[in-house]
Amino acid sequence: MATIPYMQLYVADYIADTPHLTPEEHGCYILLLMNYWHTEKPIPVKRLPLITKMNERWTDVEDTLKEFFEIDENGDWFHKRIEADLQKVRLKSRNNSLAGKKSAESRRLKAIEKSKDLNVRSTNAQRNVNHKDKDKDKDKDNRYKNTVAKRFAPPSLEELISYIDEKELTSVDPEYFIDFYESKGWMVGKNKMKDWKATARGWHSRNKGKGTNDGKINGSGKSKSERANDAFNRATADAFES
Repeated sequence: MATIPYMQLYVADYIADTPHLTPEEHGCYILLLMNYWHTEKPIPVKRLPLITKMNERWTDVEDTLKEFFEIDENGDWFHKRIEADLQKVRLKSRNNSLAGKKSAESRRLKAIEKSKDLNVRSTNAQRNVNHKDKDKDKDKDNRYKNTVAKRFAPPSLEELISYIDEKELTSVDPEYFIDFYESKGWMVGKNKMKDWKATARGWHSRNKGKGTNDGKINGSGKSKSERANDAFNRATADAFES
């Protein structure tokens, strides 16, 4: 069937070509043209009487109508003008089809590109989220490490002696210092000791020249508990004096 449901009729050309036709012949010719357009192919001879509704009277109009057609190799009636119009319609339809396919392919490629772009954005966003999460975890680890690093650790006797010698804290007896604060649970007043070095310097500042031999607090020869008790009493006395 024809691509479009209507047939082009060049009225001026038709009138110029058919002034000699009777009304009956006009009707037969129009029916043949419309059938040709509808089927898009030449008309078989045996169908001519049926298409024109002339049946046994077909021979009355056959010779007159034949002049508008050519006979092809199959003996069918071929109309040059209708064939040319059909070719134009087929070409236009094919071009429209190609344009439609090209447009559809273009939209498909754009959709693919858009999908890829969205995937890239989504991936980047997820990477950013993951990166932020890693940064948060890293910050937590750093805070934890800093907390652990700042967590107080009592000095060993060797560490305290080394520090006393380094800073020349001659009024601090290392054994007294450790015994005292061990007995207090390494508390300074009501607070947990944060810096034993600062505490040692404070002891030296307060005890410098008080009841010492060569600048050191007496305590040699005493037991650990006795030294701790002496240190506690001395610290208490210092507190009242200050």
